[in-house]
Amino acid sequence: MRHAYSGGPVPLEDSRVGGKAASVSWACVRESVDRLRRDVDGMAGVPVEEGGASFVAQDGWDPAQVKEVRDALDRVSRRIAGWADRAEERAEAVAAES
Repeated sequence: MRHAYSGGPVPLEDSRVGGKAASVSWACVRESVDRLRRDVDGMAGVPVEEGGASFVAQDGWDPAQVKEVRDALDRVSRRIAGWADRAEERAEAVAAES
């Protein structure tokens, strides 16, 4: 279900802490990633001229601007990878206790 105003996920009751709140936030993260993919595809689809080849495929984009965005994406990627690592560590610890 989508929130009527933002289009985002409907907040769960009492979802300010814990797994419910994190799940709502994760849904927002996923939507942001999906939107980023669509935006990149959209930018790649901008032609040099009507009916022409992709502007960015032909001319590229400012390397400094690309680096800035790639660095930000890398930081986000490393951060969420750390969450997966932590979940795996916890699962291994629980399995070892069993």
